[in-house]
Amino acid sequence: MCYGFNMHQRIKASNPKFATSIPTIQCSDFEIHEVSICILDALNTTLQKYNTITVLKLPSCQINAYGILLIAHMLTELECLNDLNLDDNPNPQENYYLLCAPAKKCIANFNKIPSNILGHLKSIRGFLSLDVSTINTIYLHYLSLRMCKLSDNGIQKIANELKYQDPPNEPKLIALNVADNDITDIGAEYIAEMLRTNRSLQSVVLTGNKIQDDGASLILQELVMYIFDSSD
Repeated sequence: MCYGFNMHQRIKASNPKFATSIPTIQCSDFEIHEVSICILDALNTTLQKYNTITVLKLPSCQINAYGILLIAHMLTELECLNDLNLDDNPNPQENYYLLCAPAKKCIANFNKIPSNILGHLKSIRGFLSLDVSTINTIYLHYLSLRMCKLSDNGIQKIANELKYQDPPNEPKLIALNVADNDITDIGAEYIAEMLRTNRSLQSVVLTGNKIQDDGASLILQELVMYIFDSSD
């Protein structure tokens, strides 16, 4: 069941029974043209009241780099949210890798926000006030970033976060959709390097990119079974 989240109307979920019947919140096909940081904060507050919601869809909402930071923060608080769709939300900073990073690394990156934006973000409830020692792991399993103008540099950042890390920071992502972006053979090489150690990622969608035969071959080579050596 898919639930439409219309920012121009009140959410009709005052009855507690809705908490167990709404697995998805979707901000599309409505009058939303831009999701601001304040709206994301309101969405975060709503999500915390419905801990059975597992899917969040925010396609074509003009979410910028600071919005990505806030969503990454949300993911550290909402263990139930494991499917995120941010299709058609390009931003020049390409900081989508934060959505795949260990939670502690996400919090550390919040400190790099420019001071003129930081002041506003600090006014948001709970933002930048987390105790890093007590935050949760990001349990995102499905991430869709179609049509985000993702470059080789952007996919390199994502691939770096998806390489194997020791528990509890091991990658949790199962499926990554980066179709219809600007990834070339260079980006394909980064993906191949990541796949060499990441054996939990089950699906990577790369259709509609600029990957040629050489890049495809690099990826295919890493999909065969082999024995790790000491360098791995």
